[in-house]
Amino acid sequence: MIKKLWWSLVPRRISPGIFQSFLILLPLLPLRAAEDQSSVSFDNKSGRPAVVVLVGPRRQTVAVPDGKTAQTTAAPGTYHILVRYGPEGGPFTYTRGESFTVEESATRYSTTTITLHGVVGGNYKTASSSSDEFERGLAEATAAEPSKEAREKFGPAVEAFNRRDFPAVKAMAERGNAEAQFCMGEMYSRGVGVTRDKATAAKWWRKASDQGHVGAQCNLGDMYHTGDGVTRDYAEALRLFAGASDKGDGKAMSNLGGMYREGHGVPTDYKQAVNWYRKAAELGTPEGQVNLGVMYAEGKGIEQDYKEAINWYRKAADQGDGRAQFNLGALYSDGHGVERDYTEAAKWFRKAAEQGVSQAQHNYGVCCYQGLGIPKDVVQAFMWFSLAADQGHTGAKQNCSILAGKMSPEDLSKAKAAKSEWMASHDKK
Repeated sequence: MIKKLWWSLVPRRISPGIFQSFLILLPLLPLRAAEDQSSVSFDNKSGRPAVVVLVGPRRQTVAVPDGKTAQTTAAPGTYHILVRYGPEGGPFTYTRGESFTVEESATRYSTTTITLHGVVGGNYKTASSSSDEFERGLAEATAAEPSKEAREKFGPAVEAFNRRDFPAVKAMAERGNAEAQFCMGEMYSRGVGVTRDKATAAKWWRKASDQGHVGAQCNLGDMYHTGDGVTRDYAEALRLFAGASDKGDGKAMSNLGGMYREGHGVPTDYKQAVNWYRKAAELGTPEGQVNLGVMYAEGKGIEQDYKEAINWYRKAADQGDGRAQFNLGALYSDGHGVERDYTEAAKWFRKAAEQGVSQAQHNYGVCCYQGLGIPKDVVQAFMWFSLAADQGHTGAKQNCSILAGKMSPEDLSKAKAAKSEWMASHDKK
Protein backbone atom coordinates (compact mmCIF):
# COMPACT_ATOMS: atom_id res chain seq x y z
CA MET A 1 0.00 0.00 0.00
CA ILE A 2 1.26 3.47 -0.79
CA LYS A 3 2.34 5.41 2.24
CA LYS A 4 -0.25 7.96 3.26
CA LEU A 5 0.43 11.53 4.39
CA TRP A 6 -1.52 13.19 7.16
CA TRP A 7 -2.33 16.82 6.43
CA SER A 8 -3.66 18.51 9.53
CA LEU A 9 -3.95 21.92 11.08
CA VAL A 10 -1.55 23.05 13.80
CA PRO A 11 -3.00 21.88 17.12
CA ARG A 12 -4.01 24.54 19.62
CA ARG A 13 -4.36 24.30 23.37
CA ILE A 14 -7.70 24.92 24.99
CA SER A 15 -8.84 24.63 28.56
CA PRO A 16 -9.02 22.40 30.47
CA GLY A 17 -5.35 21.66 30.81
CA ILE A 18 -3.96 19.00 28.55
CA PHE A 19 -6.90 18.81 26.10
CA GLN A 20 -6.19 19.38 22.41
CA SER A 21 -8.64 20.26 19.65
CA PHE A 22 -7.89 20.52 15.95
CA LEU A 23 -9.36 19.35 12.68
CA ILE A 24 -7.91 16.62 10.51
CA LEU A 25 -7.91 17.01 6.74
CA LEU A 26 -7.60 13.71 4.92
CA PRO A 27 -4.59 13.17 2.64
CA LEU A 28 -4.61 12.04 -0.94
CA LEU A 29 -5.62 8.41 -0.72
CA PRO A 30 -4.73 5.47 -2.97
CA LEU A 31 -7.12 2.65 -3.66
CA ARG A 32 -6.47 -0.74 -2.08
CA ALA A 33 -6.41 -4.22 -3.44
CA ALA A 34 -9.43 -6.45 -3.34
CA GLU A 35 -8.35 -8.37 -0.22
CA ASP A 36 -8.19 -5.29 1.98
CA GLN A 37 -11.88 -5.18 2.75
CA SER A 38 -14.14 -5.85 5.67
CA SER A 39 -16.59 -8.71 5.39
CA VAL A 40 -20.18 -9.61 6.22
CA SER A 41 -21.17 -13.25 6.76
CA PHE A 42 -24.68 -14.69 6.75
CA ASP A 43 -25.31 -17.88 8.75
CA ASN A 44 -28.62 -19.38 7.62
CA LYS A 45 -30.45 -21.12 10.51
CA SER A 46 -33.93 -20.46 9.14
CA GLY A 47 -34.71 -23.94 7.81
CA ARG A 48 -35.20 -22.50 4.31
CA PRO A 49 -32.91 -21.21 1.56
CA ALA A 50 -32.45 -17.43 1.64
CA VAL A 51 -31.47 -14.64 -0.73
CA VAL A 52 -29.99 -11.58 0.97
CA VAL A 53 -29.83 -8.11 -0.58
CA LEU A 54 -27.13 -6.07 1.16
CA VAL A 55 -28.19 -2.41 0.90
CA GLY A 56 -25.61 0.30 1.54
CA PRO A 57 -22.57 1.92 -0.07
CA ARG A 58 -22.03 -1.24 -2.10
CA ARG A 59 -25.24 -3.09 -3.05
CA GLN A 60 -25.00 -6.79 -3.71
CA THR A 61 -26.95 -10.04 -3.48
CA VAL A 62 -25.91 -13.17 -1.59
CA ALA A 63 -27.59 -16.58 -1.90
CA VAL A 64 -27.39 -18.57 1.36
CA PRO A 65 -28.51 -22.24 1.29
CA ASP A 66 -30.23 -23.56 4.41
CA GLY A 67 -27.72 -24.57 7.08
CA LYS A 68 -24.83 -22.87 5.25
CA THR A 69 -22.82 -19.70 5.69
CA ALA A 70 -22.02 -17.27 2.87
CA GLN A 71 -19.61 -14.34 3.04
CA THR A 72 -19.11 -11.19 0.99
CA THR A 73 -16.79 -8.18 1.21
CA ALA A 74 -18.17 -4.77 2.14
CA ALA A 75 -16.88 -1.22 1.93
CA PRO A 76 -17.11 0.93 5.09
CA GLY A 77 -20.53 2.42 5.74
CA THR A 78 -24.02 1.83 7.06
CA TYR A 79 -26.05 -1.10 5.71
CA HIS A 80 -29.29 -2.97 6.17
CA ILE A 81 -30.48 -6.21 4.61
CA LEU A 82 -33.58 -7.38 2.77
CA VAL A 83 -34.08 -11.14 2.92
CA ARG A 84 -36.34 -13.50 0.98
CA TYR A 85 -36.89 -16.93 2.54
CA GLY A 86 -38.22 -19.89 0.62
CA PRO A 87 -37.42 -22.41 -2.13
CA GLU A 88 -37.18 -21.44 -5.79
CA GLY A 89 -40.70 -20.73 -6.98
CA GLY A 90 -42.02 -19.96 -3.50
CA PRO A 91 -43.88 -19.51 -1.29
CA PHE A 92 -41.76 -16.69 0.15
CA THR A 93 -41.60 -14.59 3.29
CA TYR A 94 -39.67 -11.31 3.50
CA THR A 95 -37.87 -9.42 6.25
CA ARG A 96 -35.91 -6.19 6.57
CA GLY A 97 -33.05 -6.03 9.08
CA GLU A 98 -32.02 -3.09 11.23
CA SER A 99 -29.07 -0.93 10.18
CA PHE A 100 -25.52 -1.91 11.08
CA THR A 101 -22.16 -0.29 10.43
CA VAL A 102 -19.08 -1.71 8.74
CA GLU A 103 -16.06 0.12 10.14
CA GLU A 104 -12.59 0.13 8.67
CA SER A 105 -9.35 1.97 9.30
CA ALA A 106 -5.75 1.78 8.18
CA THR A 107 -5.04 -0.88 10.81
CA ARG A 108 -8.36 -2.60 11.34
CA TYR A 109 -10.98 -4.37 9.25
CA SER A 110 -14.29 -5.59 10.61
CA THR A 111 -16.03 -8.95 10.28
CA THR A 112 -19.79 -8.89 10.81
CA THR A 113 -21.79 -12.12 11.16
CA ILE A 114 -25.58 -12.09 10.90
CA THR A 115 -27.63 -15.19 11.72
CA LEU A 116 -30.68 -15.60 9.51
CA HIS A 117 -33.61 -17.00 11.52
CA GLY A 118 -36.50 -16.03 9.28
CA VAL A 119 -38.52 -14.63 12.17
CA VAL A 120 -39.25 -11.04 13.14
CA GLY A 121 -37.28 -9.76 16.12
CA GLY A 122 -34.38 -11.62 17.73
CA ASN A 123 -30.98 -10.27 18.76
CA TYR A 124 -30.57 -8.79 15.28
CA LYS A 125 -33.84 -6.89 15.00
CA THR A 126 -35.91 -7.48 11.88
CA ALA A 127 -39.30 -6.38 10.66
CA SER A 128 -41.68 -7.82 8.10
CA SER A 129 -41.04 -6.66 4.56
CA SER A 130 -42.80 -7.07 1.25
CA SER A 131 -42.21 -8.61 -2.15
CA ASP A 132 -42.19 -5.15 -3.73
CA GLU A 133 -39.50 -3.81 -1.38
CA PHE A 134 -37.34 -6.89 -1.85
CA GLU A 135 -37.68 -6.89 -5.65
CA ARG A 136 -36.77 -3.19 -5.84
CA GLY A 137 -33.67 -3.82 -3.74
CA LEU A 138 -32.79 -6.87 -5.80
CA ALA A 139 -33.10 -4.94 -9.08
CA GLU A 140 -30.87 -2.12 -7.81
CA ALA A 141 -28.28 -4.56 -6.45
CA THR A 142 -28.23 -6.56 -9.67
CA ALA A 143 -27.71 -3.39 -11.70
CA ALA A 144 -24.76 -2.43 -9.47
CA GLU A 145 -23.01 -5.80 -9.73
CA PRO A 146 -20.32 -6.43 -12.36
CA SER A 147 -21.47 -8.04 -15.57
CA LYS A 148 -20.79 -11.69 -16.27
CA GLU A 149 -18.18 -10.58 -18.80
CA ALA A 150 -16.45 -8.38 -16.25
CA ARG A 151 -16.41 -11.17 -13.65
CA GLU A 152 -14.94 -13.59 -16.17
CA LYS A 153 -12.30 -11.05 -17.19
CA PHE A 154 -11.27 -9.70 -13.80
CA GLY A 155 -12.32 -12.37 -11.31
CA PRO A 156 -9.42 -14.79 -11.90
CA ALA A 157 -6.84 -12.03 -11.35
CA VAL A 158 -8.36 -11.02 -8.03
CA GLU A 159 -8.69 -14.63 -6.91
CA ALA A 160 -5.02 -15.29 -7.76
CA PHE A 161 -4.03 -12.11 -5.91
CA ASN A 162 -5.94 -13.21 -2.82
CA ARG A 163 -4.15 -16.58 -2.99
CA ARG A 164 -0.87 -14.65 -3.28
CA ASP A 165 -0.20 -16.63 -6.44
CA PHE A 166 2.38 -14.33 -8.00
CA PRO A 167 3.13 -16.49 -11.10
CA ALA A 168 -0.57 -16.72 -11.99
CA VAL A 169 -1.13 -12.98 -11.60
CA LYS A 170 1.99 -12.21 -13.62
CA ALA A 171 0.97 -14.53 -16.45
CA MET A 172 -2.41 -12.77 -16.76
CA ALA A 173 -0.78 -9.34 -16.50
CA GLU A 174 1.66 -10.12 -19.29
CA ARG A 175 -1.28 -11.11 -21.48
CA GLY A 176 -2.66 -7.59 -21.01
CA ASN A 177 -5.28 -8.13 -18.29
CA ALA A 178 -5.66 -4.68 -16.68
CA GLU A 179 -6.93 -6.03 -13.34
CA ALA A 180 -3.95 -8.40 -13.16
CA GLN A 181 -1.61 -5.49 -13.94
CA PHE A 182 -3.21 -3.54 -11.11
CA CYS A 183 -2.74 -6.53 -8.79
CA MET A 184 0.90 -6.81 -9.85
CA GLY A 185 1.39 -3.21 -8.78
CA GLU A 186 -0.16 -4.04 -5.42
CA MET A 187 2.04 -7.09 -4.96
CA TYR A 188 5.24 -5.20 -5.72
CA SER A 189 4.14 -2.16 -3.70
CA ARG A 190 3.45 -4.21 -0.59
CA GLY A 191 5.80 -7.17 -1.03
CA VAL A 192 3.03 -9.75 -1.44
CA GLY A 193 4.51 -12.92 -2.94
CA VAL A 194 7.51 -10.98 -4.21
CA THR A 195 10.25 -8.65 -2.93
CA ARG A 196 8.90 -5.15 -2.37
CA ASP A 197 9.81 -2.83 -5.24
CA LYS A 198 8.00 0.49 -5.62
CA ALA A 199 9.55 1.31 -8.99
CA THR A 200 8.28 -1.97 -10.46
CA ALA A 201 4.90 -1.37 -8.84
CA ALA A 202 4.75 1.94 -10.68
CA LYS A 203 5.57 0.19 -13.97
CA TRP A 204 2.66 -2.21 -13.62
CA TRP A 205 0.24 0.48 -12.48
CA ARG A 206 1.29 2.49 -15.53
CA LYS A 207 0.31 -0.41 -17.79
CA ALA A 208 -3.09 -0.76 -16.09
CA SER A 209 -3.58 3.00 -16.03
CA ASP A 210 -2.98 3.22 -19.77
CA GLN A 211 -5.92 0.84 -20.16
CA GLY A 212 -8.12 3.14 -18.07
CA HIS A 213 -8.01 1.20 -14.79
CA VAL A 214 -9.28 3.66 -12.18
CA GLY A 215 -7.53 2.04 -9.20
CA ALA A 216 -4.20 2.11 -11.03
CA GLN A 217 -4.71 5.75 -11.97
CA CYS A 218 -5.36 6.66 -8.33
CA ASN A 219 -2.40 4.71 -6.97
CA LEU A 220 0.00 5.89 -9.64
CA GLY A 221 -1.21 9.44 -9.11
CA ASP A 222 -0.47 9.10 -5.41
CA MET A 223 3.05 7.88 -6.21
CA TYR A 224 3.71 10.91 -8.39
CA HIS A 225 2.28 13.16 -5.69
CA THR A 226 4.52 11.77 -2.95
CA GLY A 227 7.55 10.86 -5.09
CA ASP A 228 7.40 7.31 -3.74
CA GLY A 229 8.96 4.98 -6.33
CA VAL A 230 8.94 7.64 -9.03
CA THR A 231 10.20 11.19 -9.40
CA ARG A 232 7.69 13.56 -7.84
CA ASP A 233 5.57 15.15 -10.56
CA TYR A 234 2.49 17.07 -9.46
CA ALA A 235 1.39 17.68 -13.04
CA GLU A 236 1.31 13.94 -13.76
CA ALA A 237 -0.48 13.25 -10.48
CA LEU A 238 -3.08 15.84 -11.42
CA ARG A 239 -3.56 14.28 -14.86
CA LEU A 240 -4.05 10.80 -13.41
CA PHE A 241 -6.49 11.95 -10.73
CA ALA A 242 -8.42 13.90 -13.35
CA GLY A 243 -8.66 10.78 -15.54
CA ALA A 244 -10.08 8.72 -12.70
CA SER A 245 -12.44 11.56 -11.72
CA ASP A 246 -13.81 11.65 -15.26
CA LYS A 247 -14.86 8.03 -14.71
CA GLY A 248 -16.79 9.03 -11.60
CA ASP A 249 -14.32 7.90 -8.93
CA GLY A 250 -14.99 9.70 -5.65
CA LYS A 251 -11.55 9.16 -4.12
CA ALA A 252 -9.90 10.66 -7.20
CA MET A 253 -12.22 13.67 -6.93
CA SER A 254 -11.24 14.12 -3.30
CA ASN A 255 -7.59 13.86 -4.30
CA LEU A 256 -8.09 16.59 -6.91
CA GLY A 257 -9.59 18.74 -4.17
CA GLY A 258 -6.46 18.17 -2.11
CA MET A 259 -4.24 19.24 -5.00
CA TYR A 260 -6.14 22.52 -5.36
CA ARG A 261 -6.17 23.09 -1.62
CA GLU A 262 -2.42 22.60 -1.27
CA GLY A 263 -1.45 24.24 -4.57
CA HIS A 264 0.26 21.11 -5.85
CA GLY A 265 0.62 21.32 -9.64
CA VAL A 266 -1.95 24.11 -9.79
CA PRO A 267 -2.33 27.51 -8.10
CA THR A 268 -3.93 27.24 -4.66
CA ASP A 269 -7.67 27.58 -5.21
CA TYR A 270 -9.92 26.88 -2.24
CA LYS A 271 -13.10 27.29 -4.29
CA GLN A 272 -11.96 24.59 -6.70
CA ALA A 273 -10.97 22.43 -3.75
CA VAL A 274 -14.50 22.82 -2.34
CA ASN A 275 -15.94 22.02 -5.78
CA TRP A 276 -14.09 18.69 -6.03
CA TYR A 277 -14.63 17.78 -2.38
CA ARG A 278 -18.35 18.40 -2.86
CA LYS A 279 -18.49 16.21 -5.98
CA ALA A 280 -16.85 13.39 -4.01
CA ALA A 281 -19.01 14.01 -0.93
CA GLU A 282 -22.26 13.91 -2.89
CA LEU A 283 -21.23 10.53 -4.30
CA GLY A 284 -21.05 9.31 -0.69
CA THR A 285 -17.23 9.15 -0.60
CA PRO A 286 -16.22 9.60 3.07
CA GLU A 287 -12.89 11.24 2.17
CA GLY A 288 -14.74 13.94 0.26
CA GLN A 289 -17.30 14.35 3.04
CA VAL A 290 -14.78 14.91 5.81
CA ASN A 291 -12.63 17.22 3.67
CA LEU A 292 -15.67 19.28 2.70
CA GLY A 293 -16.52 19.47 6.38
CA VAL A 294 -13.06 20.85 7.13
CA MET A 295 -13.48 23.54 4.46
CA TYR A 296 -16.79 24.59 6.06
CA ALA A 297 -15.21 24.62 9.52
CA GLU A 298 -12.27 26.71 8.33
CA GLY A 299 -14.27 28.96 6.03
CA LYS A 300 -11.88 28.33 3.13
CA GLY A 301 -13.40 28.60 -0.33
CA ILE A 302 -16.84 28.87 1.24
CA GLU A 303 -18.53 30.79 4.05
CA GLN A 304 -17.69 29.33 7.45
CA ASP A 305 -20.56 27.19 8.69
CA TYR A 306 -19.97 24.82 11.59
CA LYS A 307 -23.42 23.27 11.27
CA GLU A 308 -22.66 22.27 7.68
CA ALA A 309 -19.28 20.98 8.85
CA ILE A 310 -21.06 18.79 11.41
CA ASN A 311 -23.49 17.59 8.73
CA TRP A 312 -20.68 16.35 6.46
CA TYR A 313 -18.57 14.97 9.30
CA ARG A 314 -21.55 12.96 10.50
CA LYS A 315 -22.12 11.47 7.04
CA ALA A 316 -18.50 10.30 6.93
CA ALA A 317 -18.51 9.23 10.59
CA ASP A 318 -21.57 7.08 9.97
CA GLN A 319 -19.51 5.27 7.35
CA GLY A 320 -16.89 4.52 9.99
CA ASP A 321 -14.35 7.21 9.08
CA GLY A 322 -12.17 7.75 12.15
CA ARG A 323 -10.99 11.22 11.22
CA ALA A 324 -14.55 12.44 10.75
CA GLN A 325 -15.40 10.95 14.14
CA PHE A 326 -12.48 12.84 15.68
CA ASN A 327 -13.57 16.10 14.04
CA LEU A 328 -17.10 15.66 15.42
CA GLY A 329 -15.63 15.17 18.87
CA ALA A 330 -13.55 18.34 18.46
CA LEU A 331 -16.60 20.44 17.54
CA TYR A 332 -18.61 19.06 20.46
CA SER A 333 -15.70 19.77 22.84
CA ASP A 334 -15.37 23.35 21.53
CA GLY A 335 -19.08 24.04 21.18
CA HIS A 336 -18.80 25.02 17.52
CA GLY A 337 -22.10 24.58 15.68
CA VAL A 338 -23.54 22.77 18.71
CA GLU A 339 -23.73 23.31 22.45
CA ARG A 340 -20.55 22.16 24.17
CA ASP A 341 -21.16 18.57 25.22
CA TYR A 342 -18.28 16.56 26.65
CA THR A 343 -20.36 13.39 26.73
CA GLU A 344 -20.84 13.55 22.95
CA ALA A 345 -17.21 14.62 22.50
CA ALA A 346 -15.99 11.62 24.49
CA LYS A 347 -18.26 9.28 22.51
CA TRP A 348 -16.83 10.40 19.16
CA PHE A 349 -13.24 10.54 20.42
CA ARG A 350 -13.63 6.95 21.63
CA LYS A 351 -14.93 5.78 18.25
CA ALA A 352 -12.00 7.40 16.46
CA ALA A 353 -9.52 6.21 19.08
CA GLU A 354 -10.63 2.61 18.54
CA GLN A 355 -9.66 3.04 14.90
CA GLY A 356 -6.16 4.14 15.75
CA VAL A 357 -6.44 7.91 15.24
CA SER A 358 -3.65 9.15 17.53
CA GLN A 359 -5.17 12.59 18.15
CA ALA A 360 -8.41 10.93 19.27
CA GLN A 361 -6.53 8.49 21.48
CA HIS A 362 -4.85 11.45 23.19
CA ASN A 363 -8.10 13.37 23.63
CA TYR A 364 -10.01 10.35 24.90
CA GLY A 365 -7.19 9.86 27.39
CA VAL A 366 -7.81 13.43 28.57
CA CYS A 367 -11.52 12.63 28.95
CA CYS A 368 -10.62 9.60 31.08
CA TYR A 369 -8.12 11.51 33.20
CA GLN A 370 -10.28 14.56 33.85
CA GLY A 371 -13.70 12.88 33.84
CA LEU A 372 -14.97 14.88 30.87
CA GLY A 373 -18.24 13.26 29.80
CA ILE A 374 -17.22 9.92 31.33
CA PRO A 375 -16.10 8.71 34.79
CA LYS A 376 -12.49 9.41 35.75
CA ASP A 377 -10.21 6.44 35.10
CA VAL A 378 -6.46 6.93 35.38
CA VAL A 379 -5.72 3.41 34.13
CA GLN A 380 -7.67 3.98 30.91
CA ALA A 381 -6.14 7.45 30.58
CA PHE A 382 -2.61 6.06 30.66
CA MET A 383 -3.52 3.30 28.19
CA TRP A 384 -4.87 5.75 25.61
CA PHE A 385 -2.00 8.21 26.12
CA SER A 386 0.46 5.37 25.64
CA LEU A 387 -1.21 4.21 22.41
CA ALA A 388 -1.09 7.75 21.04
CA ALA A 389 2.51 8.18 22.18
CA ASP A 390 3.51 5.07 20.24
CA GLN A 391 2.36 6.90 17.11
CA GLY A 392 4.54 9.90 17.91
CA HIS A 393 1.97 12.18 19.57
CA THR A 394 4.07 14.66 21.57
CA GLY A 395 1.38 15.68 24.05
CA ALA A 396 0.57 12.05 24.78
CA LYS A 397 4.25 11.30 25.46
CA GLN A 398 4.35 14.15 27.97
CA ASN A 399 1.15 12.99 29.63
CA CYS A 400 2.48 9.44 29.94
CA SER A 401 5.53 10.75 31.76
CA ILE A 402 3.39 12.84 34.10
CA LEU A 403 0.99 10.02 34.92
CA ALA A 404 3.69 7.38 35.32
CA GLY A 405 5.08 9.43 38.22
CA LYS A 406 1.68 9.69 39.88
CA MET A 407 0.24 6.19 39.44
CA SER A 408 0.67 3.29 41.81
CA PRO A 409 2.67 0.30 40.51
CA GLU A 410 -0.54 -1.75 40.48
CA ASP A 411 -2.45 0.79 38.34
CA LEU A 412 0.51 1.20 35.99
CA SER A 413 0.67 -2.56 35.53
CA LYS A 414 -3.08 -2.67 34.81
CA ALA A 415 -2.73 0.10 32.22
CA LYS A 416 0.09 -1.68 30.41
CA ALA A 417 -1.88 -4.95 30.40
CA ALA A 418 -4.94 -3.14 29.02
CA LYS A 419 -2.80 -1.64 26.28
CA SER A 420 -1.38 -5.05 25.33
CA GLU A 421 -4.89 -6.51 25.21
CA TRP A 422 -6.14 -3.63 23.03
CA MET A 423 -3.25 -4.01 20.60
CA ALA A 424 -3.78 -7.76 20.34
CA SER A 425 -7.49 -7.29 19.56
CA HIS A 426 -6.81 -4.60 16.94
CA ASP A 427 -4.11 -6.35 14.95
CA LYS A 428 -4.77 -6.08 11.21
CA LYS A 429 -5.77 -9.34 9.65
